[in-house]
Amino acid sequence: MAYESNIGILATEDNPFISKYLFHLYLKNFEKVYIIYDNTPLYSSKNENIFFSRYGKFTSEVKSFIDKHYNYNKSILNKNIFCNHNSEKIINVCKKNKIACLLNAGTPRKLSKEIISATKLGIINVHPGLLPKYRGANCVEWAILNKDKIGLTAHLMNEFYDSGPIILTKTYNFDHEHDYKSIRQRILVDTSEVGVTALEKVLINNGKKNFFPLQKENEANFWHPMSQNQFIKMKKILFKKKSKTINVCLKKLNIKDVSERYVSWFKNKKVMKYSLNQFQTITMESEKNYVRAKKQNDSSHLFGIYFKSKHIGNALIEVIKPNYSASVSYLIGETNLWNKGIGTKCLELACKFAKKKIKIKVIFAGIAESNLNSKKILLKNNFFFHDFSKNYLALNKKKENVLHYVKFL
Repeated sequence: MAYESNIGILATEDNPFISKYLFHLYLKNFEKVYIIYDNTPLYSSKNENIFFSRYGKFTSEVKSFIDKHYNYNKSILNKNIFCNHNSEKIINVCKKNKIACLLNAGTPRKLSKEIISATKLGIINVHPGLLPKYRGANCVEWAILNKDKIGLTAHLMNEFYDSGPIILTKTYNFDHEHDYKSIRQRILVDTSEVGVTALEKVLINNGKKNFFPLQKENEANFWHPMSQNQFIKMKKILFKKKSKTINVCLKKLNIKDVSERYVSWFKNKKVMKYSLNQFQTITMESEKNYVRAKKQNDSSHLFGIYFKSKHIGNALIEVIKPNYSASVSYLIGETNLWNKGIGTKCLELACKFAKKKIKIKVIFAGIAESNLNSKKILLKNNFFFHDFSKNYLALNKKKENVLHYVKFL
């Protein structure tokens, strides 16, 4: 379905996620988008320490990566406009360009009632907290401190902070693999996708009055910025989460590790369901040659996955650009050990090796779109959806998209 309505994005020039908003709009078949930039920086020097404490170097690394890798059809970007987001000019811009709805991607201002009502369908905001219980500041942190649910809420804006009708919510169930920064990074990256999904819902319902529920004021709480002591206490709660010990390790694979049992994995249809190798004939000799070739290639790092000292699968890291990027893939051949957290642990160990031993900064993984278990493993390891290759895989005589995920190490 193509959307013919003109859409506006409120942003600042230093927002690292503009290309990601445009990418998701392109995927959803939006045709005309205007970016309205306010010249007040989102990342002012005053906020630098706050952003660093939440995301580390993540935002600068993501901006560099997104600018380079996020491709979208430039024809959807109709015009860049520069003006104060609370000025009369923005009202004129919306009228002149027949902008039906605005998507807030980071305005630095509290918008006036006149600006909020400048378009037919209003302004969509994505708030990092579950409304109405978590309005205000540091809502992710307060939810962690309160041992409560963490989430995003897309809502229509009104003249009060975080108070407009709710369009949709996204709730997270973070486990012991996620530390504070990885939680904050996940929330930040998902904001653009949630915003565009909310935009779809608003357009489909064409701004019907009372379609989106009003917030229940009797359940509302407004949270003020955390003190330093509260922030430290919040982070300690995350450290108390006990990691489930899984006796898994990675060892460099040798030719002598190729056994009949090893080769049998590649003959198991269940194991090979999502593999490009499912149509190849794998033998002891061909697999020994494969291991030998990988050992001779400085850009390849082939590991055996060992569980309780037993070889149960393989993992491969391929360097794309030295000291910068690599790809990772893995296979667990022993199906009785699936769904026990081994894949998650294996990917975690592979990422640690890539970061510490070969100084990789960005790591990629590709999966078949229907491979939901692998998707869960990637998300648990804080990979983010990057893009996709349409009809790239021919699995079981059926064409399937490949989803590409990325992690910043």
